[in-house]
Amino acid sequence: PLAGTHVVLTGGVLEHPSALLADTIMSGLPGAVPLRTKAPPIVGALLLAFDTAGLALTAETLSPRVSAALSSLPRA
Repeated sequence: PLAGTHVVLTGGVLEHPSALLADTIMSGLPGAVPLRTKAPPIVGALLLAFDTAGLALTAETLSPRVSAALSSLPRA
């Protein structure tokens, strides 16, 4: 049931050069596709906050820095 599901691997712990943790996480999610992003974890929190508040996300509502971080995210 996880085939093709994107799993975003981000955060300080996963920035370690060893792939051991990421490999362990993904081994428990057969068929899932690991994704990494250059966006800091706070971007995810921002997206959740916008969604919870019912606010639309557009380039005009975000600062250029946040817009740049969002543009680096993979598209599902």
